[in-house]
Amino acid sequence: MKTLLEICCPSIDTALIAEKFGADRIELCTKLEVGGTTPSAKEIRLAKEKLKIPVHVLIRCRDGNFVYDEDDLQEMLDEIEFCKSNKIDGVVFGTLLSNGEIDLQKMKMIVETAKPMNITFHKAFDECTNPFEALEQLIELGVHRILTSGQQPTALQGIDVLKQLHEQANGRILILPGGSVRSENVLQIVDNSGVSEIHSAAGVLQNENIFEQEILAMKKLLS
Repeated sequence: MKTLLEICCPSIDTALIAEKFGADRIELCTKLEVGGTTPSAKEIRLAKEKLKIPVHVLIRCRDGNFVYDEDDLQEMLDEIEFCKSNKIDGVVFGTLLSNGEIDLQKMKMIVETAKPMNITFHKAFDECTNPFEALEQLIELGVHRILTSGQQPTALQGIDVLKQLHEQANGRILILPGGSVRSENVLQIVDNSGVSEIHSAAGVLQNENIFEQEILAMKKLLS
């Protein structure tokens, strides 16, 4: 079965390259070197205008931890409203309490604001103290997918947890493995976890040739 390939892109230019070389969906961000933050309004508009494939926008007002105060929350809610008004396909976000549990109160507000866009809980999930309990909470909230490396530094190292999460989800939410996913390990991750979608930056911070070659290679393997 074909596996959907989502490519993380830190600019509209890289997003256009990713689409050209076979990406099925784009996660658009900026400042990928610090884990990604929300792209500019201009980039978001251009993404909707120029890309034909679905675009999910990272909503993260700053780098650092995922514990947000009220000002942070309002900034992210405003960014989500902007995405919705520009008919973006989906948004990617996550917020935690200082004890490593999901901040359910803030998440409820964010999810309600984001509807009817597609909703992904990002790699803040890998800092949750109990990922299996967090999975059930995110299903209850109405989140569509979880971007995770199985609580390990890379998705390859987290295969066992990714498989457990996928099996527990049982079609109620999608598990989206991400974290150093490349052509040399993508099939191992997909085959051993059982997932139907995969996330990769495809070496975008190295150089354009590697980026293009990685997308082509992964697309061929996953088709």
